Amino acid sequence: MKSKILWQYAAILFLSIIFTSCKKDISQTEKAQLVQDDGLKSGLITTCIPSGIQFFKTESLSQARGILGLLGIGLSNKVLFIQGLKQNEDGSKRVDIYNTTSDSWTVKILSEGKIDQAIAAGGTKIGIAGGEGGTAGGYSNQVDIYDVNSNAWTVSHLSVPRGLAAGVSYGDSLYFAGGLNPTPLKTIDVYNTLNGSWSKFSLSRARFNLAAAATNNKILFAGGETAHSKATDLVDIYDVHSGTWSVSALSETRTELVGAALGTLIIFGGGFDTHGGPNGNGHRSDVVDIYNTLTGHWSVSHISSATGWRESAVQGTKMFFGGGGNSSGPSVVDVYDICTNTWGKLHLTDGRGNFGVGAAGGKVLFAGGDFGYCSTCAVVKTVDIFRLGALIGPQ
Repeated sequence: MKSKILWQYAAILFLSIIFTSCKKDISQTEKAQLVQDDGLKSGLITTCIPSGIQFFKTESLSQARGILGLLGIGLSNKVLFIQGLKQNEDGSKRVDIYNTTSDSWTVKILSEGKIDQAIAAGGTKIGIAGGEGGTAGGYSNQVDIYDVNSNAWTVSHLSVPRGLAAGVSYGDSLYFAGGLNPTPLKTIDVYNTLNGSWSKFSLSRARFNLAAAATNNKILFAGGETAHSKATDLVDIYDVHSGTWSVSALSETRTELVGAALGTLIIFGGGFDTHGGPNGNGHRSDVVDIYNTLTGHWSVSHISSATGWRESAVQGTKMFFGGGGNSSGPSVVDVYDICTNTWGKLHLTDGRGNFGVGAAGGKVLFAGGDFGYCSTCAVVKTVDIFRLGALIGPQ
């Protein structure tokens, strides 16, 4: 009995040390509390224990594609990769679906092959909206909706056909904001995943190539282009709880940027100061704007190099940002941990760019891509899979 009591006391002491250490990290980074908010439960306080990450294995998509970028997204135990151009520049109709539980793949063939689509995942559904191309050409209003529980697909429609919109979710709602057809749009279409109904909001200013992210009752729509080659620093902020809107600004004008949210933080990074990408007139940005939803304050960080982030994903305590290629070695993915307030890096197995990023079920996947931004550049099937777990050695 005495031995059992001693073991219980030791266990409690060990957990107390871990919790105290985490509290110290949080206070050092001016995060009084971390709210793990899934859009349904606000204010749920969680102990902050950083996640470790290790390389798991390499697999293949069902079809090689890249250029203009694959889109990846995860929900529950499913990770989906959509669009991307094939070698002959046709938009792909394929959706590669990875089940993180069974470690297996399935494929869905959509009715339209498009580029410049928007994606969002919330509730039990993933929405793939709009885009350019398809059976009729031009801009599309079609929304393909996948239920991760039933594996069923349905089709709905945006109020306005468009491409280059931003997709984001909060709770059981999917938001598709802005876009182009052929001029910039203000429209925000909101899909209720519970009853299949649609509603509408408007951005304060019409724009496309913007980014969106949401957590802790706040949805932010940031940057983009108000006209071709005219980037903006504008940020529209929607308070889900009060139903009110406000505006703010990034630290610099940017288009084609990416966003991610975790805990109480929303991050926007990468992108270009004007439209054009690496082969145009645009210059890549190394600036990272960080919005604290508790205080409403912004801070600015910098990544080690302007790598041209294309996509982001969140898993565990980490945010992953990547998509820029590397002609001199393996591609780099920038990783931010909200517990330690530090940046780290992952290296993929090759130097491809324009790859898709998706995460779910404790795994993060980097899929497809190309070795150059051109119609004749090689596109690949490669999928590098990493998995999260307890911290193992230095991060």
